Amino acid sequence: MRMSPVTKNILVVLVAVLGFAAFVVLAEGVGGDSDAQDRLDALQANTTTTFFEEEPETTTTTFFVATTTTAPVTVTTAASTTATTKKPTTATTKKPTTATTVRRTTTTAAPAGVPVPHNGPGSEASDNKTVFVHNSNNTFDSSSTTPPAGPDPFTFTIKSEQGSGGITNDAASVKFIVTIKNHTARTVTFPGGLKIIVTVQKPNNGGPLTFTMDASSVANLAPNEGVTVSSTTGISGMGQFEATATCDVDYGS
Repeated sequence: MRMSPVTKNILVVLVAVLGFAAFVVLAEGVGGDSDAQDRLDALQANTTTTFFEEEPETTTTTFFVATTTTAPVTVTTAASTTATTKKPTTATTKKPTTATTVRRTTTTAAPAGVPVPHNGPGSEASDNKTVFVHNSNNTFDSSSTTPPAGPDPFTFTIKSEQGSGGITNDAASVKFIVTIKNHTARTVTFPGGLKIIVTVQKPNNGGPLTFTMDASSVANLAPNEGVTVSSTTGISGMGQFEATATCDVDYGS
């Protein structure tokens, strides 16, 4: 194909331009590499490299000691509203748990005739005393003293023994036995009937207590006639007790 002179010239110019451009690019590439290396060397020569050494990590561990706080404890005891009755420190008597027993006796073994101590009424005291002990271990012991020797117009003795009511921690059942005998030649009488007053002395001189053994069915005693009266009662308290007795007697005239 034949090209026109104009087209041919355009192509020549285009080839020339492309060739020049390729040359420039090639030259730039060759020279550029050299310049770039020079600049890199210069940059490295003037560059100070600082290495930062990383400090080791410091870990602080704090141990918290557990503290236990104990609040002060206050114990308050409320006052009791229940009244407390203490056992009495003094002995008291209870009503007899058995009725008074009376037994008359008559003897002719010895002739009557001991002189009367006086004419008319008067108070007679027992010729002896009886002692009983109520122990803390709930045991009971008793004994009686011996009456004086010699002729006695009116024998009057007392003794004690453990009663049928038993023993508790605060009281003992005590049986009192009184024996009376008329040794005179007269019949003696008891104004209002025989009444025997028993007086019990409490431990440690705590004061006396009294009770009556009522044998009012016995109005008199003939010569050589006697009577035994017994009665059981409860007496509170512990320790040693002493008992004596009295009664009113009329010897006549």
